[in-house]
Amino acid sequence: MRPGDVIQTKRDRGEWSPEQIDALVRAAAKLEGSGWERYHLAALLMAIYLNGMTPEETAYLTRAMADSGKRLDLSDIAGPKVDKHSTG
Repeated sequence: MRPGDVIQTKRDRGEWSPEQIDALVRAAAKLEGSGWERYHLAALLMAIYLNGMTPEETAYLTRAMADSGKRLDLSDIAGPKVDKHSTG
C-alpha cells in the first residue's frame, strides 16, 4: 500500500480501512524496506492531528499496535497486572 494513499485518506477527512491501518503499523514498526519514510509518518501524524480519528479507527489502530509486538504471559503472577509502555 502506498504511503501517499494512506496519508491522503486522512488528509481528506476519510476513514481508514483496516488494511490501511495495518500498513501504517507495519511501516511504523519497521521503516526500512517498507516503502515508507519518516516524512510520511510525520505527514500522517499531522493529518491525524488536524482531522482526528474515528472511535473505530482508534480501536483498530490500538489492536494493530498491540499485535505488532511481543506479548508477555503474566497469568502465573498473582494479583492485578497493569501495563505502562511506550511504542517509541
